[in-house]
Amino acid sequence: MKEDEITAMAQGHLHASPAEFKEVMKEVKKKQMAEIKQSVRQQFQKTLPKYLSALESSNNKILTDAKERINSAVADQLQQLQQKIGRQECDLKDGITKLITNITNKVMNLLKTKQKKEASKPKNHKKSLQDA
Repeated sequence: MKEDEITAMAQGHLHASPAEFKEVMKEVKKKQMAEIKQSVRQQFQKTLPKYLSALESSNNKILTDAKERINSAVADQLQQLQQKIGRQECDLKDGITKLITNITNKVMNLLKTKQKKEASKPKNHKKSLQDA
């Protein structure tokens, strides 16, 4: 059937049997569905780039936020480590200083003890040489 006949039949200008009318209605529904599908496709093609752009923008924002949070956390960790290393370095310097002081004091005490012993020994070098 031609489109003009379908239109005329739908408007009631042509008389048709129920079977013909059913057939005409199927054709009309097919045509309407095709138009709806085409309209949906067009709308989808128009809006898809907008949605994709919005999605990409949203993803970029999420990635940027995540990157900033990670960088901030890394910077905080680095600062904490630097502080800890600084404290350990101070502790190490203090420990070395105390160790040197203790060693120096012990050496001085040993020298004093040696000097006292030498001072208390007889001053006869010959005897001390013979004893040695």
